[in-house]
Amino acid sequence: MMALRCNSVNLKKDLWSGHMYLVPRHDGRIIAGSTVEYEGFDRNVTVAGMRKILSGAISLVPAA
Repeated sequence: MMALRCNSVNLKKDLWSGHMYLVPRHDGRIIAGSTVEYEGFDRNVTVAGMRKILSGAISLVPAA
């Protein structure tokens, strides 16, 4: 998961789509994440993982 800030998006409620979610926070951040990953548990951040979350966020909210 990652925290995003996008001034052009005013998300009022949680959005879910398949394995992707966006959760607005009171400070203006949007928490974006993936609910399922079949790779086992690994705390390392990867470019591929970040790209997957960002692509999913944009598919849910194209203005992002």
